[in-house]
Amino acid sequence: MTRALENRVLPRSFGMPVVITEGLGQIDEAAQFYIVNTKAKKMDVALTRRLLIERGAVRDIADNKPWEIKAVQTTIILNKNLRDNPWYEAIRQPNEDKLTSHIATEKSFVPSLRAIFLSKKTARPKAVAKSLAAMWRAIEAATPEAFEEPKRYLIQKTPGIFAFNYFLAPRLLAKRSGSLSSRLDGLRALGATFWRKANRKGASRFGTGMGGYANLALHLQRYLKF
Repeated sequence: MTRALENRVLPRSFGMPVVITEGLGQIDEAAQFYIVNTKAKKMDVALTRRLLIERGAVRDIADNKPWEIKAVQTTIILNKNLRDNPWYEAIRQPNEDKLTSHIATEKSFVPSLRAIFLSKKTARPKAVAKSLAAMWRAIEAATPEAFEEPKRYLIQKTPGIFAFNYFLAPRLLAKRSGSLSSRLDGLRALGATFWRKANRKGASRFGTGMGGYANLALHLQRYLKF
C-alpha cells in the first residue's frame, strides 16, 4: 500500500479500513486471529484492479489475465471517452455512487468482453472500444425505444450485454462485407417489445446464466447477417 501511494498508483485520499483491539489476552488474541483468517470473506478487488490498470501499473496485479486487463481498459474507454455510444457514462465504476444514468456495472460488463479478446489476442482496447461503440449504435438504431428507457428493457442489462458482447460480437466485429447497421438491421423485426422486462414471451423467457444468454444469442442470430 505504501509503495502504491508513493508511486501515485492510488490517490492520496484512498481510504483503508483498520481495526484495532485492546485488552486481549494471548488466548483471546489467538482466537481472534484464527477467526479473522479462517472466516473472513474475500474482498472485492475490482476498484484496486481498475486503479492499477488505469495508472499503467499492470505488473503489480497478481495472476493478471491479459484478456481481463484489456477488457477493463475497453470498458473505461466506452464509458468515459467515446461520447457517441449508448454506454457513455452509463457504466457504474467500482465504489462509485449510483447515478440515474447508470445502467450496468463495470464488474458485470468486463466479463462480457472475454470472448472478444480470447478470439483475437492481438486486439487493442481502443480499437475494440470503437468497434463496440459502432455495434451498439447500430443496435440502438434498430431498436431505439428500448434505449429510451433502458431500465425497463433487457437489451442493456446482463442478458443483452452477454448475448451481444460475449456471443455475437466476435463474429459481428470480424471483417465482413456490409456495414454493421445493415447486419444488425434485422433486429427491427423483433422490436422493442421483445426486450421489455415484463414480456415473458420475449428475451426474458431465455432466463439468466450463460446458458440462457447463449440461447438468447442463438435466437438473435436468425435476425442478423454475418
